[in-house]
Amino acid sequence: MYLGELAALAAAALWAGASILFANLGAKKISPQVLNLFKCALALVLLWMTMGLMEHSWLPHPDSDSALIALAISGVIGLTLGDTAYFHALNRLGPRRTLIFATLSPPTTAVMAYAFLDEPLTKTMILGIIVTLAGVIWVIKERQPEASTTSPKDSDNHLEKIGIFFALVAIACQATGNILTKYGSQGLAPLETSVTRLAFGVVALVVWVIVGKESRKFTELFTQRGHLKTLTLATIIGTYLGIWLMVAGLQYTSNTGVAATLSSMSPVFILPLSALFLKEHVSIRAITGAVLALTGVAILIMA
Repeated sequence: MYLGELAALAAAALWAGASILFANLGAKKISPQVLNLFKCALALVLLWMTMGLMEHSWLPHPDSDSALIALAISGVIGLTLGDTAYFHALNRLGPRRTLIFATLSPPTTAVMAYAFLDEPLTKTMILGIIVTLAGVIWVIKERQPEASTTSPKDSDNHLEKIGIFFALVAIACQATGNILTKYGSQGLAPLETSVTRLAFGVVALVVWVIVGKESRKFTELFTQRGHLKTLTLATIIGTYLGIWLMVAGLQYTSNTGVAATLSSMSPVFILPLSALFLKEHVSIRAITGAVLALTGVAILIMA
């Protein structure tokens, strides 16, 4: 009873915790591309093994060449570009505000689905989009009182603008990846879809790291045991278990919208985690904005 709901909530909580770990690694000047390559490669191996053991199939079988191409592009845009941009945003905005921005992904996906897949966009869905935007803007407009004590105000504003830019890029890439995934995943099990996208995302990341002359940084990561342990833990709990639990939530919950809403609650979980582990001051305004943004997501999904 309530197994699906608990799985979806657990997925959200794990991703919130993983975001803090990824942000700490980024603060130690580990390249976002290197972080993303390790994260995607390890998740690919784990999910591929899980797919083989649970579904008795070691190779995904897309319905057509066009479906395979759609999943390939989805992996490159959503994972290679989108997750790298997400890590850049984490480094500049921190986990709490970056995850608030992530609530814009469902509204962006809904608008793109309306434009490219002819899916309906009802008045209730538009209300959800507006409420989500209001919550995000409410949080982002909050002034950070501790910023002026760490660096000049102009520098902080510049860093914030760059972080917002990367967050918006991540949202656009994720939404585009969602649209392409929906098109390409017909007839595939969720694990097959994830493995296919990750495979192409990893290939693109390998090329990016080599062309960007960051191969040495990637290999050096394996000599830094502390960083390697943290990155492995973040990948296992946030990417591997997070994806698995999210899929379980969708499978074992009678209402798909409820599962999707619960799995989107990372911004709520990040509030106490930020206060506890990052010693951030979490204001009433931040809490209100997070709840408002998630209310908008719930309205959108349940519409």
